[in-house]
Amino acid sequence: MSLFALIPGFHIGGAATAVAIVGILFIARALVSVAPAWRAERFHLRDLSFLVGQFAAFVVQLVAAISLDKNELSESGLQTVCVVVVVCFLIGIERAWELVGGPHFSFGRLFEGRRREREE
Repeated sequence: MSLFALIPGFHIGGAATAVAIVGILFIARALVSVAPAWRAERFHLRDLSFLVGQFAAFVVQLVAAISLDKNELSESGLQTVCVVVVVCFLIGIERAWELVGGPHFSFGRLFEGRRREREE
């Protein structure tokens, strides 16, 4: 969608709608395909939450894209689509980090480590 937004005079609502529909179909298919693994307890809750979160992001994007299709100058719809793109980009960075085997960290552990340093 970001690349389509760079085209002068291109209406982003149609691209956002198409990407959201394809994303929803992809996530729905992924959820169906992992059902046997879930029943066999070979599928982790973290992976399921990722898919459900992506599904929710695509639904939010679809609602905002429909708003953009109805009103080309809908600032809130455009802002929502932009926020979804940024969030998906950040999730993509996190997943890529996991794929290359980068160390796992959490903000809870980070703050706990800082608290312990202060106590010592």
